[in-house]
Amino acid sequence: MTIYFAEWNADYEKYMINALKHEYDVILYNKLMKHFRDINFSLERKNFPRQWFIKLNQLIKLRKLKPDDILLCSGFAISGFIDLVKDVNCHRVLVLRDTIDVLNNSMKNKKKWLLQDEDYITKITPHFDKIYSFDFDDCKKYKFTYLNQFLPFTIFEMKKIREEVNYNVATKSCFFIGEYLNNRVEVINNLAPILLDNNYKTDFHLINYNLLPKKTELNFKKSDYYSLGSKIGYFDNIEKVKQSDIILEIGQLGQT
Repeated sequence: MTIYFAEWNADYEKYMINALKHEYDVILYNKLMKHFRDINFSLERKNFPRQWFIKLNQLIKLRKLKPDDILLCSGFAISGFIDLVKDVNCHRVLVLRDTIDVLNNSMKNKKKWLLQDEDYITKITPHFDKIYSFDFDDCKKYKFTYLNQFLPFTIFEMKKIREEVNYNVATKSCFFIGEYLNNRVEVINNLAPILLDNNYKTDFHLINYNLLPKKTELNFKKSDYYSLGSKIGYFDNIEKVKQSDIILEIGQLGQT
């Protein structure tokens, strides 16, 4: 049995897959959408026949899949190539790290991978043997299986990281990084003074992924309690986490 990770292309995802290769038979499938997504959407919206195009791409890209293999898809990317994998002969598993409401909004209004009259639940989820989600309410509503958020490190790597960390007992620190959202601003502005009063150094970063870095500060509320800027590299994040005593997590509204 081989596990194929379909379009898991973030830095931390690639790191996780490379780490898993030392212990399991795993493969990164990161070119499923290439020469498929845009052409398939174009054919569909022009009402042109496309079954031949889908079959050709399946033959080229999925011919190595066997019935006992697992095709592991992520909730965000799958909308771009669901027609390619929805009837492939293997175990199909979907991992959701966004809520269904967020996925519907993103796929319809940002990515345009779903039409306005389409729905993520009816178009995507029926084609999977197993669906995992981090969100309690979505699991209850749609009968998904709950899966806690995960780090892309094996237990052996975690032990090594813990051995490498040198804590400075004189200076305690609290770290947060995430997208700029009004509810996060409110939490940080309320929490930061309490931490500072208790001799904790705060290291809070808010990011807007939709704006160019040089325009970032023009549309945000400024505060002494957090910095505004562009993304921080994943492994720079890991270094900050390793040196922090507290990791702050502020979920998006609507997440449980």
